[in-house]
Amino acid sequence: MVIVIVDTAHKGGMNLPDGYDHGTTRAYRLCRPVCNPCKAANTAAQGARRAARLAAGMPEDAHGKPSGYSYWNCRCRRCSIAVLGEPKQGQSTRAERRAASDEALAGQLTRVVRYRYEILPDPVVGRALRRTIGAARYVYNSAVAFARDHRRETGKYPALAGQSNAIIAEPRSRLPWLAAVPHAVLSAALRDAQRAQQNHLSSLAGQRRGPKVAAPQMRKKSHGGSVSLSDGAFRIAGGWQNTGRTGGRLHLGKHIGTVGVRWSRPLPSDPTTATVVLTPDGRWWVSFVVREALALTKPQNPGRVAGVDLGLTHFATIAYSDGRFEKIDNPRFLLKQERKLAHMQRDLARMQGPTRGRKASKRWDKQRRRVARLHTHIANQREHFARREAAQLIRENQGIVVETLNIAGLGQSKVGKSVYDTAWGIFLRALQEGSVKRGRDLIVLPRFFPGSRKCSACGTVDGPKPLRVRSWTCPECGATHDRDVNAAVNHLEYAYQVAALAAEDLTALDLAAGLAERLNARGWGVGQHMAPPRDTTPCEASNGRTGWERKLLARRRRSRRSALRRKHVRNRGARTVTSQAAQGVAGDAGGIARGFQRNRPVKASELPRKSRAE
Repeated sequence: MVIVIVDTAHKGGMNLPDGYDHGTTRAYRLCRPVCNPCKAANTAAQGARRAARLAAGMPEDAHGKPSGYSYWNCRCRRCSIAVLGEPKQGQSTRAERRAASDEALAGQLTRVVRYRYEILPDPVVGRALRRTIGAARYVYNSAVAFARDHRRETGKYPALAGQSNAIIAEPRSRLPWLAAVPHAVLSAALRDAQRAQQNHLSSLAGQRRGPKVAAPQMRKKSHGGSVSLSDGAFRIAGGWQNTGRTGGRLHLGKHIGTVGVRWSRPLPSDPTTATVVLTPDGRWWVSFVVREALALTKPQNPGRVAGVDLGLTHFATIAYSDGRFEKIDNPRFLLKQERKLAHMQRDLARMQGPTRGRKASKRWDKQRRRVARLHTHIANQREHFARREAAQLIRENQGIVVETLNIAGLGQSKVGKSVYDTAWGIFLRALQEGSVKRGRDLIVLPRFFPGSRKCSACGTVDGPKPLRVRSWTCPECGATHDRDVNAAVNHLEYAYQVAALAAEDLTALDLAAGLAERLNARGWGVGQHMAPPRDTTPCEASNGRTGWERKLLARRRRSRRSALRRKHVRNRGARTVTSQAAQGVAGDAGGIARGFQRNRPVKASELPRKSRAE
């Protein structure tokens, strides 16, 4: 069968051999780059072949295969079992699955967590998922736009819960692609918008602790997206017990289909909610909300306590109660990939991106995915490192003492990129989760605890110390201290002197009380949070530069030469993981001083004109 499409205004394509004409299926394989007539002829031929195959009927040997369920759309028992698996007796209804889950967790302490897995949808299911995410994004953005218009007209925010007819029902009556998505999925998107608006209003009214929450913003297509499915909208072949390495497939409803899941670990109980997520790098994930039993274990070193001091040069300095010290080097994953990332982003900027009246080119979209994959790789490295170190502390120690850090506030300072690259937040969150699950004691210091300024030998609190001071001598007793080791020792002493580690009230301490509302800490009120009392100054957040010096240094950072120079200096000042005895600790400020060579005195020729005249 040869389909010929005649187009007299043919443009593009290459010269074909004799006997081949543009606009035919025979010329499609040889025409490169493919011209529009050849592409249209090939598309028409594919449609004709599929129509002829469907008209002839499904062959008998296709029954009982996954292709019979997905390609031929057959819903017989044999095809359904090939995709969804054999249904288990006694686990078919929701109530019976919930009863089996309660029986598995009976008599154990549980917590509600999320289990995330990668899913592998085929092209047909992938397009259905994108349509579903697009419909949910449309409802969410419609709710946000409706709230903005209502507030602009009346001065008050509307109650989105009662606007389901205007935001969902009315558009579904005139938009067929929106009507093809179940109403429950769209209602979940509307509830998300309502929750975001309520968080903003509660923050404005002072009913929500932590920094201010901004008004909900429009969701963008380029950022991926997600869609939530309730308990009855998804099903696992074989039940939640069939989630081992060779577990069953995940059925996401008739409007989407079934997908394969990479079951990296089995589910502990019956999931209540499934959220399908599309990340910017093009990968698909599903997260289940489940109940998990607490696995209380004994540490490898019973009774040992670890005092942790976090930093930038060294990721953590740890002082153990048995007299040992350990310094863990900061891997700086973003800094190692910064030059490669800059090259990729420059290539992306030169390509034809999405602008008004012009679609993005395929090369631009392909390069965007490359940049997103590199960002994901850096984030995965950072999370793996932080969780590995936290797991080791949880596994080896009974008590852990950490400091309170205003990470969002420090992220807005001059060292903000380095602060976020250290993954302190992931590390502290992993310590909290591990201590709850394994039965460890986690103590959090007060916000303005003078760990770096207090002498661990005599208890004298000295004056402020900038970051460039890595070792100092106590004016009272004359002891010389390494800045990080001294802070770790003070953290360890706090556990015994104030928290009374052996007492029962230690279990009443909670990490959330000391981490400054980590769920809500997004950087509001940095000056307020970092403003210290008169006698306790978090000197790590200041370096004493004037305003014009900060502007001049910021101008240097923006240049490529300055970026390369900083990378070279930081690599020279790096440190490796060390372990040293308590009596052998000595101040080592050489590497840190080399790391601050970029803060050299400013020459007169580099000063602003006004300051030069002064």
